[in-house]
Amino acid sequence: MTDANMNDANWNMTAILPTLTPTIIFNGDPDATLEIKFNTGREYTAEGQVIYAKVKAGMVYFVDTARGMDGRFRPLVEVDDAKQLMRAAMWAYDFDTYESAHAVRQYRHAVSIEGYGEGKQVKDRVKEDEVPETEYRQRWKRDAYPD
Repeated sequence: MTDANMNDANWNMTAILPTLTPTIIFNGDPDATLEIKFNTGREYTAEGQVIYAKVKAGMVYFVDTARGMDGRFRPLVEVDDAKQLMRAAMWAYDFDTYESAHAVRQYRHAVSIEGYGEGKQVKDRVKEDEVPETEYRQRWKRDAYPD
């Protein structure tokens, strides 16, 4: 990573974030204490780069719908407003300080459902028959639910 990249506003969003206004989602994950949707303006798709983020059980979860990326992290301070959540999610995303997890993939699936956050109540759960039975999934089920 070069200094030029670190100072490029299109890369690390330093100059752009203050100009963005996140939309608060009131009818998404019922267990989230705060959930937002925002567009970074990065031109990954015709719609830009739409990101969903939520705070749930002290963790921040995010999904980049344009690039199919997702992650979660524990913020250093309590996140309790939309702009703060947006900044925290972008910082973790841009500087790769997050982890992937099964719960994040469930969130990615939920936000991909048409109408998510727009009047529909969508649970942050995936039905067992909607997930392909891959080797990874078999290992995960075995580890998550030991006999």
